[in-house]
Amino acid sequence: MSEENKNQLSTIMLPDLDTLDDEVIPVSSTYWEPRKDGAMSELRGVILGSITSSYDRVDSKTGEVSSIDLECFEIAVQLKDKHGRIYFEVFRNGATLLVSALKDAISSGRVIVGKTPIRIEYIGVKKTQNGNSMDKFRITVLGAK
Repeated sequence: MSEENKNQLSTIMLPDLDTLDDEVIPVSSTYWEPRKDGAMSELRGVILGSITSSYDRVDSKTGEVSSIDLECFEIAVQLKDKHGRIYFEVFRNGATLLVSALKDAISSGRVIVGKTPIRIEYIGVKKTQNGNSMDKFRITVLGAK
């Protein structure tokens, strides 16, 4: 089959895109930085999975920029607009303690990706023995009242 025929087949198989609605949960995500002023201190949502994102990190002493890969979890969060209408946003975060706790919860079966509603609350900063700062979180499974 020629390359031209392959392209024709793929477009023939597509539905009329004008008749399709947007999915409720967006594909794009925003990095959640709970330390920032005005940021949400908690998220209520469902884990979508983990991704690896590349970020530029600036060395505060030398000013040198280096690229790092950071494992992040994506969380689909239900929000309400000023009129009370529900919408969803996707947030991601790669804090070491958060990623570790979510991995443990998933591997133990307490959290099922894409199904278990959870609450992630930002507790504050934890100092390590060598003087570094780590964000600390409290994660709970949400259940019916």
